[in-house]
Amino acid sequence: MTVESEPRGLSGWLSRIEAVFARAVALVLLFMALQYWMRLTGFHQGAEFRFDTMSEHWRVAASSLAILLPVAALGLWGSFSWGAVVWILAALQEVVMHTWLADRFGRADVTVAFHLVAVSIYIALKLAEYLPGRR
Repeated sequence: MTVESEPRGLSGWLSRIEAVFARAVALVLLFMALQYWMRLTGFHQGAEFRFDTMSEHWRVAASSLAILLPVAALGLWGSFSWGAVVWILAALQEVVMHTWLADRFGRADVTVAFHLVAVSIYIALKLAEYLPGRR
């Protein structure tokens, strides 16, 4: 094994790990999007989560996330560069909703933790792939 082939091998493994991770996140985002669509269409338990009975701030948030989350899932699954951007926008929206605006949207600690951990891992994988190439 030569010195030149070792970084390529490491980069190849990192690319594979990143692709598997992105697809796993895409599946979770798709599941989350289905939950928002269930709320919007009235299949969710509780009348307050139907679109016609939602408060205005929930209508805006649920509608935008019902679109952003499946688009982000598609982008991550297909390894498109815009997928991560849309995902980070959706994650930022949900984190803000359930932390700073928790008095209106309620707390969702699992959702917030998922987004923070997953985005951190994604950034770490991107940095691990990028930094060896700079040397």
